[in-house]
Amino acid sequence: DKKLFEETEFAPMQFPVIFNAAGRPKTETETVEELLVRQVSSGVRFTETIRWLEKEGVDTVLEIGPGKTLSGFVRKTCRGINCISIDSFESLQQAAEKLKEELA
Repeated sequence: DKKLFEETEFAPMQFPVIFNAAGRPKTETETVEELLVRQVSSGVRFTETIRWLEKEGVDTVLEIGPGKTLSGFVRKTCRGINCISIDSFESLQQAAEKLKEELA
């Protein structure tokens, strides 16, 4: 509901948020509220989002939730991006260990 987003106070972003409705972060002229309205009321631009992440040098993404549909789509769209699926506390622990090893 548009009214809910308009009534919610959003703090300044501390890091870029990629809005699937735009396939990129918000611009200086856009508001979080208007992008969230678009996010829930229109189609998403997931392909553009993934390609933007790749262009920006993102090499690993986490899919949190049941299933691996989004990870499969990422792999198919940008083969150079590593996907980690997290659907349980155990898989979260495994992902944390894997990322620690890669960053060491």
